[in-house]
Amino acid sequence: MNKMQMNQGINSPAERGERVKRLRNLANLSRKEFCDILPDVNGHTLKGWEIGRYGGLTRKGAEKVLKVVATKGVSCSIDWLLYGIGAGPTVFVDYEKDAFPVASPNKPNPSEENRKIAEELALFKQHYKNVIDFIVADDAMLPAYAIGDYIAGIKVFGEEIALLVGRDCIVHTKKGQLLFRRIHSVTKDGKYNLICLNTATQSTEPVLYEVEISSAAAVIWQRKPFL
Repeated sequence: MNKMQMNQGINSPAERGERVKRLRNLANLSRKEFCDILPDVNGHTLKGWEIGRYGGLTRKGAEKVLKVVATKGVSCSIDWLLYGIGAGPTVFVDYEKDAFPVASPNKPNPSEENRKIAEELALFKQHYKNVIDFIVADDAMLPAYAIGDYIAGIKVFGEEIALLVGRDCIVHTKKGQLLFRRIHSVTKDGKYNLICLNTATQSTEPVLYEVEISSAAAVIWQRKPFL
């Protein structure tokens, strides 16, 4: 598959539009309510973003979308909104509207190098089944993995998870958490102990004991963001 065909996938105007619509729905906003919060965006423009008209959502538009949905407790990275990279949006039930952090609106404009990362990830997903990707969000896995790094792996399930002991993995717990930690050991009852690599981490839980895991993916793909 060539570059043009890949761009018609997760980076296409239509796909970006679907992600805009998903965020708006998670924020429980009609198009009119969205535009009421951000008056410099009219209904015609918002509809164009959602259906991918005239090239679809721009980076400047994405920053506006993130600001609006953040007021309703919905957060995601601008890389997910524009390129489909990383974990999807998070909905916060309890938050202070004035203090709610808008996800990545002030990051530098993505360079051609960052777009190449998105295309490479799309190609990786086409070659392998059960791929999961993630953007590192904390300092728990320093120095090998820094905040903002793109990582991906292939999910395994059930007894195969035990084969990943000692590996750095994207872990989906049975409680619905998505974590990036090293699988340190497995307990007798089939649960797992997870650890951070960074002994000076700011994480409040550097060690997690007896975690029930739905799936895990050892990191086999990693890229640094180009800033």
